[in-house]
Amino acid sequence: MGEAAEAANLDLSSVKPEDVIKERTGDVLLKNTLLKADHFPGCQNTKLTPLLDGAPNFRQVEGLPVYGVAIPTVRGVRNVLDAVGSAKGGRRVLWHNLREEPVLYINGKPYVVREADQPFCNLEYTGIDRSRVEDMEARLKVDVLTEAALFDNHILVTEEDDDMQVVDQWEPVTEADVQTPLEVYRELKADGYDVEYTRLPITDEKAPKDSDFEVFVRRLWNVPPSTALIFNCQMGRGRTTTGMIIGCLVLLRRMGAFPAPRGPSEAGGAPAPNATNGAAAAPLAPTAGALPPVPAWFAEAAEAAPAPPGGDRLRAGLWGVVRSLLRVLESGNMGKAVLDSVVDAASAMQNLREAIAQYRGRVLAETKERRRATLVAVCLEYLERYYMLICFSSYLCWSKFDPDSEHHTPYPDWVASRPELRSVLSHMLRRNPMAALEMHVPAATLPPGTQQRALDDDEANASLIRAAEDQAETIISSRGGRVLGALTILKEDYFPGMKSHRLPQPLPGASNFRCMSGARVYGVAMSTTAGIRNVLAAVREQAKREDEELLWFNMREEPVVYINGRPFVLREQVCPLKNLQEYAGIDATRLERMERRLKEDVLGEAAHYGGRILVARESAISGGGIGELIDTWEPVASPGDVQTPAEVYRALRAEGHRVNYCR
Repeated sequence: MGEAAEAANLDLSSVKPEDVIKERTGDVLLKNTLLKADHFPGCQNTKLTPLLDGAPNFRQVEGLPVYGVAIPTVRGVRNVLDAVGSAKGGRRVLWHNLREEPVLYINGKPYVVREADQPFCNLEYTGIDRSRVEDMEARLKVDVLTEAALFDNHILVTEEDDDMQVVDQWEPVTEADVQTPLEVYRELKADGYDVEYTRLPITDEKAPKDSDFEVFVRRLWNVPPSTALIFNCQMGRGRTTTGMIIGCLVLLRRMGAFPAPRGPSEAGGAPAPNATNGAAAAPLAPTAGALPPVPAWFAEAAEAAPAPPGGDRLRAGLWGVVRSLLRVLESGNMGKAVLDSVVDAASAMQNLREAIAQYRGRVLAETKERRRATLVAVCLEYLERYYMLICFSSYLCWSKFDPDSEHHTPYPDWVASRPELRSVLSHMLRRNPMAALEMHVPAATLPPGTQQRALDDDEANASLIRAAEDQAETIISSRGGRVLGALTILKEDYFPGMKSHRLPQPLPGASNFRCMSGARVYGVAMSTTAGIRNVLAAVREQAKREDEELLWFNMREEPVVYINGRPFVLREQVCPLKNLQEYAGIDATRLERMERRLKEDVLGEAAHYGGRILVARESAISGGGIGELIDTWEPVASPGDVQTPAEVYRALRAEGHRVNYCR
C-alpha cells in the first residue's frame, strides 16, 4: 500500500487517513472509498414503542406478526429477536434484509462502502441479486482483514458526528470481529434463536421487481401463523414499510380476510375489504395452528367513505394513472381498498399514499429547478410503487390465485400476460410526468369562437341539460364503479364531428361508410345500432345474397357501451376529447370483460339516480370541427337498454342477420 503501508510500523496517529483511502486496493474497498458507519441512532422515531437499543424504528403492524426496523447493530438484532420471543428455540422468525448495498459488521456495528467525496450518497447497485450482493460482502470482509493486517490489526473507518460531519478513526479488529450479515444471523441461529435470514435487494425509493413480489409469496404463504416477519432496510422507512405492506397483504389473503364475495349489488361501486373469516373468503393455505383473527383496523376499513374531490382525492391515491389502472383490472377497486387499509396500518414511519401528495406539494413550492427536478423524480417513483402495489393486491384478489395449486400462475407471469399494465405506466406516468402529478389544469380544447348549438330544440331535453350541468361535477367526482370510476365520463361515440367532408354519408347512424374498390371490404366509423343495421343491409344488397356470412371487425382498444342504441366511450373528465391510449396491448378477452364491468357500472349508477345516467354529448358547429361537450341525462328504463358491443352483435344475429363479430 505504498507509503501508507510503511506507516504500519509507526504510531497510527501519524498515519494520514487520506493516504490510506487513496491507496486502497481491495476488490470492493477500492481506491478513494470509505468504510462509513451505517447505524443511525439519531434517526429514531421516538414515538415508536418499544425503543430497543441498537434497533432504531422498531415497530409492529397492529394485530399482525409483521415488524420493521432500521439497520440494527448485532446487539440490536438480538434485542429485536428477544422482543418477539425468538430466544432459546422459541418463536420462529423470518428476517428480510432489503438493502442493495453490501454491508459489513465490524465489532458488532454495520458499515457500508462510500465514495470519499460523497460520503452521504448511497452507491448504485440497481438490479443486483442476492447472490451477487452476498458475494460482494464476503469479498469486502477479505478486503478489510487484508488491510487491517497492514495496520497492526486496525481498520480505518468513518463515523458521523452529531453535526453531520464525517470523522475518520481507527477500529481494532480480529477475524472474529468482522462478519457479513449472513454470518451474523448464522451465529444467532447457533446461539438458539429460531431465525431464518434472507437477502432480497430492492432499490431505494423504487418499487420491488415483479420477481421480488413472487419471492415474498413463496416465502410467506405457508409459514406457521405465529411466525414473526421482520423487514429492514437502512433507515427502516421506505423499503421496510413496503416490505411490511407486502407481508401484511400475503398474510391477510392467507387468513381469508379478502377477497370479499361479489354480488350484483356491488356492480356500481368499489368492493370494500371483507373482514371476516367466513366461507366466502376461506383461507387457501394449510397452516399449523389456528389462524389469528383478522385485525380490527381491516374491518373498520370497510366503513371508509369514498374519497372527496380535489386535494383530498390525491391524498386518497386517485391519480389519473391509478384511475386508469382500476378500470383495466377486474379486481382493481377491491385491490386498492385492501391495499389502502394496509398502507394506513403500516404507516408509523411513512404513509406511501399520502407521501405522494406531500411530495407534490413540495414540488409546487420549490423555486430551485434542480431541487424541483429531484422532488419530481422521487414523487414519480413513489407513485409507481403505489401503482405496482395495487397491481399486486389485485393479483391476490384474483379468483385463480392459489400458490398451493400446481396450476398456480406466478405474479411475473400474471403481469406479463397483461401488457396494458405497463402501457398505462408508460403513457400516463413516464411520458408526461407533470400531467401525471396533476401539476396543471389542461387548457380548453375548444377552438376560439366555438359556440354551443342545442342538440335539439325540445324544451324537455334542454331542461335535462340544465339539470345535468348543475349536478355534473358532484356526480362525476363521486363515481365509484369498477370502470366508470371517479372523474370519468361517458362520452357519446357517435357525434357530428366524426363525419369526413371528403366522403358521401349515405347511411344514417354509420358515418364514413365506404367500400374498397374491386373488393368486398368495407370501412365505417363507430356506429349506432340502427347504423349497423343500415350497413348490413347495404352490404347485403351489393352481395345480392341473403345467406352470405359477414365478418365485422372492431379494432377499438377502448371500452365501449351502448345505451339506447347509441355508443358511449369512457373518457377522463380533464381530457374528454382524447382517446384512452394507455391500454395499448390489451387483448380482446380482457377488453370485453372491461365492457361488461362498464355495463354493470352504468346499470348500478342509473338505478341510483332513478333510471337515468349522466352522459356527455358533443354539439354540432357550423363548418364542422370540434363541438362543445354538453352534460345531459340519458334514460335507462330497463337493463336491456344497456349493451356491450358483443351483446349488440349477438342480438343482431338472433334477429337473423348473418354477421360474425370479432374484437
